[in-house]
Amino acid sequence: LSDWSSDVCSSDLWTKILSYSGEAFFDDRPSFAVDPDNPNILLLAQRTVGVQRSINAGGTWTRVDNWVNPGKENAIPTILSWSTANPKHVYAQAYTNASEGASHMATYASVDAGKTWHAGAVSTDFNQGAYDMAITVDPFDANHVFIHNFDVQYSTDGLKTLQTGNSPGPDCLAVTFDPSHRGVIY
Repeated sequence: LSDWSSDVCSSDLWTKILSYSGEAFFDDRPSFAVDPDNPNILLLAQRTVGVQRSINAGGTWTRVDNWVNPGKENAIPTILSWSTANPKHVYAQAYTNASEGASHMATYASVDAGKTWHAGAVSTDFNQGAYDMAITVDPFDANHVFIHNFDVQYSTDGLKTLQTGNSPGPDCLAVTFDPSHRGVIY
């Protein structure tokens, strides 16, 4: 393990492919996803740059969202999850700290591998904003999506609608389906 980490961490093995600014951990943290069928197609969501897509392994990037307002005080932290069941499907969960004073978790879906996006269901369940955002797609069903904030919510129709389920507890920071066992979620 020490040989592996020293080789991988060597600065001559890394190439910067995108830079962005930010100082607030939860608001500025990036979410990164790789097309499971084509490792040259990458998506990055980050508050100050919006949702960016690369088709050449990070050589160039194109902004593909229309809901994030990069660099603004009320910009939206977003996290991504790519479907392995159907790699054309990508989902995003975004915290909308709207100036109206209400916070919501909006969802977005892409059915063309992140080129274009459409709005999905909006969760008005209690949440703690960007602090505890988590999303995952069932590896056996591209339309079965789980999001977890304070509560678990799920969709069986590609985030057109959301249902609230039993929550194992608040403050979930990550959630994932087991790729080998249908119906198992961690």
